Amino acid sequence: GDEEDMTDMSGSRTAKIGARMTRIIRVMRLVRILKLYKAIYEARVAKKRKEARKNNPGEDDDDWDDDYEVDPKFGANRESLVGKKLSDITTRSVIILVITMMLLARLVRIDTSQQLPTSATYGADVVSH
Repeated sequence: GDEEDMTDMSGSRTAKIGARMTRIIRVMRLVRILKLYKAIYEARVAKKRKEARKNNPGEDDDDWDDDYEVDPKFGANRESLVGKKLSDITTRSVIILVITMMLLARLVRIDTSQQLPTSATYGADVVSH
């Protein structure tokens, strides 16, 4: 009776979860393929642009976006030198800030004997006096 209905419901719930996970995995694979295609496309465009500049020097002065590092893993433009430097400086600043906060936390900590009473204790004291 009731036990069979519960197992059927949990079985259908498991099937729904399995189907949903399958759809999610498929979408993730599609996104991965699209990213790979985009990286290959960008690498080809950059290569064609370089070849065109070699063949016709001085003709294409719009090369402000060509000072990116090429990531050998993907072959596409990834991070500019300025962006990389800013990222390193930001990372260092955050690390220094976190270490400083960890060291200063001990100095700022209040001893329990110096803390004010909690609201419940304060209210009980006010009522009793």
